[in-house]
Amino acid sequence: MEGTEVYPIEINPRFQGSTQMLIQLQIMNGEIPLAIAHVLSFLGGTAEKFAQDGWHHPNPVHGAQSILHNKQNARCRVQNRLDPGIYSIKCERVVFERPGLSSEDCKTEDEFVVTCAVPRTGTVVDPEAPLLKIQTLGEALDSEAKRLNVWAAKISEWAYASLDLVDCVG
Repeated sequence: MEGTEVYPIEINPRFQGSTQMLIQLQIMNGEIPLAIAHVLSFLGGTAEKFAQDGWHHPNPVHGAQSILHNKQNARCRVQNRLDPGIYSIKCERVVFERPGLSSEDCKTEDEFVVTCAVPRTGTVVDPEAPLLKIQTLGEALDSEAKRLNVWAAKISEWAYASLDLVDCVG
């Protein structure tokens, strides 16, 4: 800054960890993703131009993403295999339905996808390290209680139990 003038030295808009899911949900909703509008704005586009070309203000999208981390205070080894893909809960049990990579592959709000570099058996993970993502077209938060709803909490507990993280010794 010199006097009253500001000189930006770095402008670095960042996509968030949830940007990929938001883009997929907007496409599934028949919309041009906001990320595209953001990029186009740097190329001289305006909201009026987007509107002329069929872009409209986005509608609410529904879906949720949880990123599970190693919640233990020590390095841990993954003891069990958890396959990525689409799952559902049937008769109080989590059931693998089919392969899938993202919420786009879920057919109903009762399904969820385990995705994003799920660690293999034997992998050592540091404390707080991300383990996997769980995506769904359904809701995951109980907005009144400001915590995970029962369904999402069960899925998270199941995923942790499925990996069976054990403290590494030495």
